[in-house]
Amino acid sequence: MPHEEWAIILSRLSLIGFLIPFGWFHRFKGGKATYLAAGKWNNPIYFPFILKGFLSDPIWRFLLIFTGVTVLSFAWVIDWHRPDLGLLLIYACSFALVNAVLEEILWRGYILSGFVGILGEVKGLIVAGVGFGFYHYHLGFSWLICLLFSVFGMMMSATTIRSQGLLPVIVMHFVMNILFVLSGMIF
Repeated sequence: MPHEEWAIILSRLSLIGFLIPFGWFHRFKGGKATYLAAGKWNNPIYFPFILKGFLSDPIWRFLLIFTGVTVLSFAWVIDWHRPDLGLLLIYACSFALVNAVLEEILWRGYILSGFVGILGEVKGLIVAGVGFGFYHYHLGFSWLICLLFSVFGMMMSATTIRSQGLLPVIVMHFVMNILFVLSGMIF
């Protein structure tokens, strides 16, 4: 069984095959990857719609709240007494590191940048977010889960726009991926 987990983790490296054409276009054809940067942790994020709202808070605080709420939401479905929990946590962190970094470079660094450049921020984040969600269908997730991933993709796209970079959403994605593994959604 341990070989299956490592095979899944390594299979996520296939995302590099998607990144190569985007990187090539960006480098040699003048494509603009607006959000292919670290991002700013102190930029404001708004409640309730991230881009607009009546309350403002820095992105770093939003991420703390997001992480707390997300961990509490998943805590009841994780088997905290399983004997291989430590090993599963190693798999979870390995998977999350590879998957979160590569998917965010692809979906927010290149794809969101392109759609925002063509359609504007709101329409661009909707198209990129929905694309991100339903891209996961080929990985075996149900349509309903893909719809939820689309909402999450739009939230991460809006966070990317507000931060002007990828590190905040890589953290969000990393946290979610760890929880997906620990809850049994992946592996």
